[in-house]
Order: sequence, then C-alpha cells, then structure tokens
Amino acid sequence: MIAFFGFWIFLIPVFALYFGGPLYLVCAGPACYWYLKRRVPKTLEITLLAIVVNTIVTLVLLCLNALMASFFRLDDLLVLYGGFGSVMSAIWGATFCKLYVWFKADTDKTR
Repeated sequence: MIAFFGFWIFLIPVFALYFGGPLYLVCAGPACYWYLKRRVPKTLEITLLAIVVNTIVTLVLLCLNALMASFFRLDDLLVLYGGFGSVMSAIWGATFCKLYVWFKADTDKTR
C-alpha cells in the first residue's frame, strides 16, 4: 500500500523494494515471525524491532566492508542502508503491524 501511494514520489518504493526486499526476507521476516509467535503485536515494538534488525544488518555489512575492503565496495550502499533504511524500516514495521492486526482480527471473526 505504501509502495502504491508513494510510487509517484521519485520512484522511491521501487528502489526500496530492490534494496530492502532481500534483507527483509532474510533478516526481518524471521525476526517478525519470532516476535509474533511470542507476543501480542504492538506497533511501537515492531517498529523498534525493524529498526534494530536494520541496524544489525548495517553493522554486519560495515564489518564486512572493513575486513574485506578490496572484495566489498559497499561504502555508498551502506549510507543507503544505514540512513534511508532506518527510516523506511520504521515505516514498513509500523505498516506491517497495522496490517497484521487488521488481517488477524478479520480472520478471527470468520472462525
């Protein structure tokens, strides 16, 4: 939904899906699954979880970049992941929580 309404603003959601999609599937998806199995979903908590996961991934990539600078050239990309990614992860985390709660309430009514 965010991608649909924000598509016309500099095509940002297209690039966000390209850059953030794989990291979401590998890191944030399992983190959200782990969280939702143990807790009642709260918007602030899932938003903070998304920011923490994004920060951890950025730090891991920073360490890889520092250790293997000749192999990885991620300097410019890490600015996107660290700065822009933190803002986007917060927006996507809050949106995910609202949609999850809405869909879960809808499916609970049909049972």
